[in-house]
Amino acid sequence: MLLLAMMPLAASAYDFEVDGLYYEKTGEGEVSVVKGDKAYEGTVVIPSSIEVGGVTYMVKAVGRKAFEFSGNLNSVVLSEGIESIGDDAFVTCTMLESVTLPSTLRSIGQDAFYASSRLTEIELPEGLERIARGAFHYSGIKEIVIPSTVSKIEGGFICGFPYMSEDLPGVQVQAVRVADGNPYYYTAPNGTGVIETETQRLVQAVAGIVIPDEVTAIGADAFFYCSVPTLTLPKGFKSLESCAFECVDNLTSLYSCSKEPPTITRNSFGGTAMGERELRLLCTLYVPTGCVEAYKSAGWGGFKDVKEFDPTGISAAETDVAGVEACFSADGKRLQAPVRGLNIVRMSDGTTKKVVIK
Repeated sequence: MLLLAMMPLAASAYDFEVDGLYYEKTGEGEVSVVKGDKAYEGTVVIPSSIEVGGVTYMVKAVGRKAFEFSGNLNSVVLSEGIESIGDDAFVTCTMLESVTLPSTLRSIGQDAFYASSRLTEIELPEGLERIARGAFHYSGIKEIVIPSTVSKIEGGFICGFPYMSEDLPGVQVQAVRVADGNPYYYTAPNGTGVIETETQRLVQAVAGIVIPDEVTAIGADAFFYCSVPTLTLPKGFKSLESCAFECVDNLTSLYSCSKEPPTITRNSFGGTAMGERELRLLCTLYVPTGCVEAYKSAGWGGFKDVKEFDPTGISAAETDVAGVEACFSADGKRLQAPVRGLNIVRMSDGTTKKVVIK
């Protein structure tokens, strides 16, 4: 009886099938593309409108999970008039290589292109307003430009993926940039991240980032699968959100320049207790002189080691420092040349300063 009761629900998952695409009515004269009886494959062009029984319906959206697990889908074109891509819309479309988006698109949902690992590039249209959390997680996209119209980015929205096979050797995101004129977000130096203008919150990081001095927080999933062996949090830094360092397994040196320990959550360094514990066991935490106990009391314990350093006068350098006469590590050991992370350098003009090499 239960199975019989559920059958009408399954039958009503879509309202129309037109030219191999399935549609659900979402409003007066409007439909969205949804999952149907057969998986989508090959090249799919989603039209601006369809006609059923003499009635014209405007196609406004790609619905939630519409194309999920369409393993033989190679290319998709969204026609003008489509305004949104729903959560998980193209999740695990492992053969998807090409996506064309319309100028009318306003929103890309959570995990919309999750694990579409062959998708190596995408052009986001001007007019887009929202990119949800994880929209391009585990995609093959290495570089992306955020349009000037985007006003909402939810958590880390893009990441590469680790080595999977010879056919899929892994991808590391190389650059994320915000288009000129965007009042809500701006680009970290050299395209290494996206920062929210109003809050100075880092919402997305890329390998090689040197966090600018004005950044006050790191958002959820900002460093998801980001290769970052050393990192410095500036003096005005205040908080690490949940899962900020999710799946970061090569962070070995973390410098915090603030004497007041930044606020952290139970899982700022990983999405699970085990993941957070593993990251901390691999990483040495450096805190301002005299602040070790304060940090431990604020939940920053559990690192492989906690050491003191003097953060006075630290500046960020994007390339090797020129004119260096002598170089020392944070704990005073002589170095042959500046290395990634914090360096104390004596310049040829006799001055001494601290720099962070990315």
